[in-house]
Amino acid sequence: IPDQVTEIGIRAFAFCNSLTDITIPAGVTRIDDEAFLRSDSVTAEVANGSYAQKYCKKNGIRYNGSGKETGGGGKPDTTLIIALVLFFLFPMTGFLKAYLSKKRKEKQKRADITRKLNKARREREERMANRKKIDDT
Repeated sequence: IPDQVTEIGIRAFAFCNSLTDITIPAGVTRIDDEAFLRSDSVTAEVANGSYAQKYCKKNGIRYNGSGKETGGGGKPDTTLIIALVLFFLFPMTGFLKAYLSKKRKEKQKRADITRKLNKARREREERMANRKKIDDT
């Protein structure tokens, strides 16, 4: 991953089972929880004490602490380059964006329904409490 990268987004490397090694620069300050979803073969090269190291520990991703202050350098990882090309340039990207947008809308709809149900429950509880007060007097 180039040193200029500061964030790794949702499912950026998800389902990349052929991805075995990746170097995450010390400048990365945010990695989405699902960035490496089902990428079980990956081992990350991270700087000691970096956000990436903490992320790997938290999410059970194998890692090597290099102690380097920056990532990158050396020979590029061919697998990573292929994964990036496929992810960013593959014609299905429009489909993927539409699918993720649909999932976000569904999630928002579920959240709205939950809010409405909780509001109705609170209102019902308030009515019952008021009835009890009236009955007690």
